[in-house]
Amino acid sequence: YTMERCPWDSAIRLFRILVANKLPVDSRVHRAVALTCKHARCTEQLFQLLLELREQGVAPDIFFYSEVVAACEGTAYEAWMRPLLVDALPSVELVPQDYRSDAFQAACVSSAKCGLWETAYSLLSDMVALRMRPSETTCNAVSLVCSRNEQSQFSLQIVEEMARLTLSPDSVAFHAALYECIKRERYKDAELLYTGKMVKRPSSFVSWSVSRTWFNLTALDPEAAGYVARIVVETGKRQRPRDVTFITRPIKLGEVGPDDSELPLMQYIQDLLVREYEGIVPRKMKGRLIIPQYQVKRLHEKHGQKIRLQKGGEEEEKKQKDKRVKKDRMQDLMWSPTEGDS
Repeated sequence: YTMERCPWDSAIRLFRILVANKLPVDSRVHRAVALTCKHARCTEQLFQLLLELREQGVAPDIFFYSEVVAACEGTAYEAWMRPLLVDALPSVELVPQDYRSDAFQAACVSSAKCGLWETAYSLLSDMVALRMRPSETTCNAVSLVCSRNEQSQFSLQIVEEMARLTLSPDSVAFHAALYECIKRERYKDAELLYTGKMVKRPSSFVSWSVSRTWFNLTALDPEAAGYVARIVVETGKRQRPRDVTFITRPIKLGEVGPDDSELPLMQYIQDLLVREYEGIVPRKMKGRLIIPQYQVKRLHEKHGQKIRLQKGGEEEEKKQKDKRVKKDRMQDLMWSPTEGDS
């Protein structure tokens, strides 16, 4: 408690006295020193302390390492994040039982910060198997690193587990799971998720459907907006071809003409669509990205060819008909400005 309240240099000095006199140093002390240095943005001093402890044969636990990893993020020491975490992971099993759940969560979040989606997802799965209850922060962090590594199927699994635990996903986790449902043609699950019947929707959720052709992305984080753009394209394959407009910044009435600036959100969405959907090259306008009708029509034609190749036999035709019914319901939700909020 004293270390958390004193200046970072005093915390390190007190910590060194404890180690030099071979006094008991537990997880709380390690964590308090690391937090004090992290909050003071003294990453260099914290990193030096870690190296000093390792040279002395003192083994900091996962809590200390997780704070060091967090402090390194966005600094000159960022390249050390993964090696440090790899060294720290074995210590998770050595944490006393009373702190085991917190240790797993610290390891999950740190793995996510390091971009190690397989490690983060594996640790979260172990928590569930051991009947530990993860926090919303932990689940959302693991879901985020999975979606960033194009593993949205695992984001969906995490959101399904959050529904079981009555936890609420954040905006990126929610939209990544929704996209995965649609991509897998699980339209009933997509409807339950979108309407908030599967899991509580994010507190920041707002309807992004302005009309059947306009979609407002301005209230979303870029990654969540990216999943909305994918959702619109995937569901739009089954809509009547028309221009599709994404709003990437507030527009004043009557404002027209080419955009004269490279807005980060606009550029992010355009790069994503060009990269993932062959034949789509959105047109930039002021605060808007527009997918022309003829490009949407190409998606229709490709999708129609795929469906025709999949058909075969009466039983298969019945399955396709059932799917179309669910698709139609999902399309109405995705492209309606009001129904999804009822």
